[in-house]
Amino acid sequence: MESDKSSQNAITVSVCMITYNHEAYIAQAIEGVLMQQTDFPVELVIGEDCSTDYTREIVQTYATRYPGRIRALLNDHNLGPQYNFVATLKECRGKYVALCEGDDFWTDPHKLQKQVDFMETHPDYAMCFHLTYKLYEATGEIVLDKGKSKKNSYNINDVINSRCIIYTTSVLFRNWLIQELPLWFSESPVGDTPLFILLAQYGKIGLIKQPMAVYRIHPKGLWQGADDIARLRMTSKTFSLVSMHLGPNYEKLFRNLFSKLYLSEAKICISRGDAINAKKWLKKSLQSSFFTNSRWIDQVVMIGRLYLPQLYKFAKWLQERVE
Repeated sequence: MESDKSSQNAITVSVCMITYNHEAYIAQAIEGVLMQQTDFPVELVIGEDCSTDYTREIVQTYATRYPGRIRALLNDHNLGPQYNFVATLKECRGKYVALCEGDDFWTDPHKLQKQVDFMETHPDYAMCFHLTYKLYEATGEIVLDKGKSKKNSYNINDVINSRCIIYTTSVLFRNWLIQELPLWFSESPVGDTPLFILLAQYGKIGLIKQPMAVYRIHPKGLWQGADDIARLRMTSKTFSLVSMHLGPNYEKLFRNLFSKLYLSEAKICISRGDAINAKKWLKKSLQSSFFTNSRWIDQVVMIGRLYLPQLYKFAKWLQERVE
């Protein structure tokens, strides 16, 4: 289903990089792309979103130094991360697209070669990803995140149910599988998960069990800087948009998912001593799905904790036996 464009140019991989106020990180991100050793041509397309620091100057310097390898898209006004991503992706001309945001970086010079080799020998796969290190900027600690990535292959249901942790900087996918991203995509609070779900409609997702990149954790990140409830609400809004796009075939799957998200919010509220909102979110969890998802015992525990102290003690006893 790839566009004929892929046969009209010699670029095998376009690296799609968006950046905003990443002056401390952007050079390392760019160098990680430039160090790639491949037997095919690679271009780096950078969407610079009107940073207020020196990010733009650094990007321009690299683009001038490597005119045949780097294309800098210098927005004339701030688009925001999702609109910037959509605009940058449209400029990617390669058969494949690899992702790397301006505050992350790659560590393996053969990363792109390994991923393209995988995709070339697995035509039924829409994308692949690999293991990733997490760098905690505040402490300098680096941790390999193996997460839930136990299998070698995943599908759309796995992504929706968060059975695999896919870091954006580890992803490579077939370009033009999605001829045009839907209009709602730019309004989504989160961009990576919807993209992976849209791609997974067209093929499987492969895991290469080698760490080849670093995901940087710092408080300036949109996701990393948000508190637990803000993250849950961003996730809920994102999946609401995705569920409407996918339609009724996935209704049950999303009802179970929303039930879990609402229950998580109820737990956070009760941990903060906010019983009123805890009851509100528990009710929404029960309305979405009850006794039909893996968290039903947690729902029983929460009912007991909020309404029936004696039932709460019994449910906790039952939970210990079940687990």
